Amino acid sequence: MKLHSNFSEVSEEASFVHHQIVEAAKENPEIQSLYKGCQLLFSPLLARPKILLIGFNPGGGYYNWHGKIVEEFQPMDALEYYFNKHPLGEQTKSLFRQAGREEDLQHHTVKTNFYYWATDNVTDFNRLMKLLPEELSKKNFKMI
Repeated sequence: MKLHSNFSEVSEEASFVHHQIVEAAKENPEIQSLYKGCQLLFSPLLARPKILLIGFNPGGGYYNWHGKIVEEFQPMDALEYYFNKHPLGEQTKSLFRQAGREEDLQHHTVKTNFYYWATDNVTDFNRLMKLLPEELSKKNFKMI
């Protein structure tokens, strides 16, 4: 299926860039402190989902919880909000429940981010991009 083929291409490129960032972090402790890993999807990969949730970038939750960077290049089995309890997920589920649309959220939603590179917040993301070697920072923006 073309959807999975296209996703594989994106996943391979994201993995390649991720490993370059990890290598840069070995040389720069500030990059290492900011970079929390890479995750492409927080849901299954669905063709033409009813709902598409797009955040800015993954947060540092996985890193803070597990003590290591996230390296997730495949779709999840279910929407992440149903695996973990955190304020954004709980608020989103509550809103969809109130609207009578939780079925759509749970089974017909794709959740991703504009950028796949995890940091604790947008300020840290911007700082990370400035610290990366120029050619690597440019690759991050070409992927979108």
